Amino acid sequence: MLLRWAAIRPMSAIDPRSVLVVSDVHLSRRPSAAADALAELVHSHPSHELVVAGDFFDLALDPPDKQPGESMAEILSSHPALAEGLAERLGGGSPVTLLAGNHDAAIADTTTRTRLLDMLGLPDSAPLTTFPWFVRRGGVHIEHGHFYDPDNAPTHPLCLWSYQTEPLGVAMTRRFVAPNGAMMFAGAYEVTPLSGLRHVLSEYGLRAPLIIGNYFATAGGLCVRARVSGPTLRAEWQRGDRAMREYSEQQGLDVSVLEQLLQMGARPTHHRFTDTFMRLYFDRIFASASASGGLALALMGQAGGWLLLGLAASYLVYSVTGQGSRYRDLPGARLREAALGVQSATGATTVIFGHTHVEDSAPGYVNLGSYAFARGRRPYVEIDQAGNPRRLRQS
Repeated sequence: MLLRWAAIRPMSAIDPRSVLVVSDVHLSRRPSAAADALAELVHSHPSHELVVAGDFFDLALDPPDKQPGESMAEILSSHPALAEGLAERLGGGSPVTLLAGNHDAAIADTTTRTRLLDMLGLPDSAPLTTFPWFVRRGGVHIEHGHFYDPDNAPTHPLCLWSYQTEPLGVAMTRRFVAPNGAMMFAGAYEVTPLSGLRHVLSEYGLRAPLIIGNYFATAGGLCVRARVSGPTLRAEWQRGDRAMREYSEQQGLDVSVLEQLLQMGARPTHHRFTDTFMRLYFDRIFASASASGGLALALMGQAGGWLLLGLAASYLVYSVTGQGSRYRDLPGARLREAALGVQSATGATTVIFGHTHVEDSAPGYVNLGSYAFARGRRPYVEIDQAGNPRRLRQS
């Protein structure tokens, strides 16, 4: 569907004020120390604008038939201190801006904004704005960053995906991780088949065969999806492309600049069968099975078994020693590279991303890591009224 983002007034109409930026709060229905900490941060900065740079909610854990607006309302009601703090600041006229992340892409739709305001007991005029891609605060560009990560990139950042077209990382979370209680694999970018098998056997014991079977069923289905979803993906791109001019006007950037940003996005893994097949390590899985079959044939006296064993083992050695984890450090490196491109294309003085859960920095670039999963004090950025950002940690 085409996103009708809830920007209720032009950015130029927002009074200049200091801004707090956090990312990856990952609220769910479970108790959350991050929610309580964010409530304290909001309370201690009552006049600042609060910008959440994506993944405020963990909607990717929900089944596909769950309405996102209802999920967000349920989740926020599970954290009364934070809900109260947000309602108080919005009711007092202090803005809250929510950006879409890969775990809560639907946050940018007007229907979810309406449901959140209803839950908070606020009118439609409350200064809650939501956006599907990025916002600018002076010379600071703020974005979640999943657009530059192949496993989590949308087809188009201005068109909300469906259950049939959601990115590979989101699809695996919704279809395998959450239903099987396999939370150890949530965001486990560096898991390879061997390490994953060890984890499953250690963690699940007698349930391990069921978990492994569910993985193959899910992964195989996603490979098939990549093979047949081309027309639907092209239609999504076209719908998003039609919204480019409106979004460029909203953000105060020429549409040609947004087109440059589009070119920097990662090619989504779920768009191609080969990319999906390789990312899910089916080549190594089949090579391992072939090696086992070759060994069995060889032990039965079949000469061809040794050839099959040798070829399969050679491929495994080449693949594992030459590549290891195919995702190791890839998101972080891509986001660092993208930050330089965003600076060049838009003239931004600073680019702020999240998404990777790993803090990072370079001249003109800040990755906030994760507010929820921070090691030690929780990170945030404060942008003063002059547009100068400072990375800080919550005491």
